[in-house]
Amino acid sequence: MPRIIILFLLLIIINLLCCEEILFPIEMKQFLLNKQELPQSVLFLSLEEMMLYEMEVNYEQGITLPHKYPLLVYDFDLIPYIGLYQITEWVQQSQIAGEEWYGKIVVDFPSKLGYYLGNEESSLELIAFQEPFTEVSGLFISQVSFQELYSRTNYIIISEHLYLVTLSQLEQSVQNFQQSFHDWRSQWEEQKINEYLQYYSTEFYSKTTEQNLSQWSTQKSIIFNLTNQIRVSFQNQEFIFQDDTIYFEAEQNYQNNDYHDYGIKSMIWKFIDDFWYIWAEDWEKILPPLEEEPRPTPEETLDPEGAFLEKQADDFDDTFNNWQKAWLYQNIEEYLQFYSPHFISETAKQDYTTWKNYKTLLFKMNQKVLIEFSEYQQSIIDNQITMEFIQIYQAGSYHDYGKKSMIWVKEEGQWKIIKEEWYAMVKPNDPPSPPSIVIKPPQADLITSRWLEKKGLVPYEYLNFLFSGTENYGPYLIIVEKSTQQAALYSLPNEVETMELLKTYHISTGQNRGNKSRRGDNKTPEGLYVTIEWIPAQKLEAKYGSGAFVLNYPNLLDKLRGKTGSGIWIHGSNIDMVPNDTEGCIRFENQEITFFYEQLNFNTIPVIICETIEWKDLNSLQQEKEKIITFIQEWLDSWEKQDINQYLGFYDEQIFISKKQKMNGEQWKKHKQKVLAKNLNLKIYLLEFNYYYADNNLMITFYQDYIADNLKSYGFKNLVLKRSEHSWKIIQEEWTPSKRKDVVIKMGEENAQ
Repeated sequence: MPRIIILFLLLIIINLLCCEEILFPIEMKQFLLNKQELPQSVLFLSLEEMMLYEMEVNYEQGITLPHKYPLLVYDFDLIPYIGLYQITEWVQQSQIAGEEWYGKIVVDFPSKLGYYLGNEESSLELIAFQEPFTEVSGLFISQVSFQELYSRTNYIIISEHLYLVTLSQLEQSVQNFQQSFHDWRSQWEEQKINEYLQYYSTEFYSKTTEQNLSQWSTQKSIIFNLTNQIRVSFQNQEFIFQDDTIYFEAEQNYQNNDYHDYGIKSMIWKFIDDFWYIWAEDWEKILPPLEEEPRPTPEETLDPEGAFLEKQADDFDDTFNNWQKAWLYQNIEEYLQFYSPHFISETAKQDYTTWKNYKTLLFKMNQKVLIEFSEYQQSIIDNQITMEFIQIYQAGSYHDYGKKSMIWVKEEGQWKIIKEEWYAMVKPNDPPSPPSIVIKPPQADLITSRWLEKKGLVPYEYLNFLFSGTENYGPYLIIVEKSTQQAALYSLPNEVETMELLKTYHISTGQNRGNKSRRGDNKTPEGLYVTIEWIPAQKLEAKYGSGAFVLNYPNLLDKLRGKTGSGIWIHGSNIDMVPNDTEGCIRFENQEITFFYEQLNFNTIPVIICETIEWKDLNSLQQEKEKIITFIQEWLDSWEKQDINQYLGFYDEQIFISKKQKMNGEQWKKHKQKVLAKNLNLKIYLLEFNYYYADNNLMITFYQDYIADNLKSYGFKNLVLKRSEHSWKIIQEEWTPSKRKDVVIKMGEENAQ
């Protein structure tokens, strides 16, 4: 008898002996959270038994499992699909093109929670077959089973085990969360900052504001001190429950004494150590419902000439004029006083802090500017003034023309800018022309002794070329060292031993130190990148000088590690070279960029970027390559032999993560112990290795053919290894099912390259 049936009967017996309460699956919590009736019928897919059960739900009798149906799983990993989902469609054979399938059940996957957590799987279908097919990966049910089940339920639970609780436990759990949610909102409205922040996990992160807990706490403390009479309400609420995690989404109406907004709030709550914590919170502004849309009266509408209504903003014209003067006179302290701590610019991707740093630097460089404003348009809604106007700006050789949009609000009785956006335009009656280029006198080649001393050595990142060769790259290599703000140009012929230093340069990289991890952090990424596109000066703002080479950031390893952002360039400059002065790009002198483009055929040129270069002799790096190949071979051998202790020794349990399977190191360990205890006669074949090293991390990708007594699967695997002083450890592992290739090769039977 299947273990799940034994477990189910045992729970029923215990329930009858010990209490009178009825048992329900823990997933029913989602219906109570959303104040919905429990469904009368639910499908339960047991990963442990590979069986599909039809579950009948009754308030008086609990649940029964009247029917079960065997499943056929081929080349398909169900772990990423664990959860409760809605069945969106039952499709009969007549609706399917072709005759090989009898029908299918279409599941609403991923859920909003899955989307929010970045689940990359795109769909889930349970296919009804007339005859079993083994050459197509998927999840299958027989034609007879499909006929019996057809269209009887709207929900499916996918889980390893059936976890049952009493109705009172379900209700108590829901009440506990609702109380936590209510208390969190109350502390927000009452502006009790310490009590409010206690609900936020130390691992909290907001995608929309790109803030961790420390940054979030600082911003909220400032807002609480500056505002009062906060009122928050939610409507159209939706809750999704999965594994002690609740996803919340609703339309949020927020008001305080000076400000009002309306939008979509999304949150992740997690239950840890008997407390509900907020792990993520995001916000997207939308228009309020039409019946609530504030409409200005005729007195609230400003005339097209830009005259201000004295009734709503009698002091605003003086404030705006003073802001213009502060900018024109380059008075940075006075200028910044007009900006709110809550300021944000979406087009510039800057908050108040990055805006302040950026403007302070510009004011220091530009001692004299010319600014003209015209064609004002203004409107006032809810103590908020929106200003739009045409702006002409000139500083030295740089000039631009375009439209500026600003939002001003009253904070503590003073008008402050909370948002400023800039949209470049072509000046009317002015033919397009390339930006003025300032070509400085050519400098002598700076072949410094520091770089010449490294003759015969290579950066550790050169490990990439030992694995892949240099044939797919251009004939040159750029090495950038951020700590010294220097770069060097090397020749890169096919024989790596003949790599030759050609020239060194003074450069400028990101304003902030460290490896780039997210959009807008003003850091320069570290690793091996390649030039993929040339953008001429005519298509760029003047600040990028004589042109720009686009790098392939983020590359595959960056994406796997969850890094964000784009637009990392090697470009020229029309200003003096200031160290650590870019938003993440690498700035050269104009004549060097022109030389790269005209003389070097600067296309698919590899660029190694390091904080500080770790120089190695080629022989020791070759030994490191062999050490890595041996590591993978021994890892594979221990897996096949099902030596769980040796196998887990290849992993760093403390920092390991599998994003697709949503597991940390401890969860991964338990999962593998369970899997390897069951899989007999295990054979694993690997094919088509690729290696990529950057910042002490090595990504290895390959196709994997997994064959065991109870499971066959084929797909694409990503491993990320972290380098320590004496060894490598696996810190991330991701698996994606795919169609089978015609040939698989056992590792060791081909060159690992």
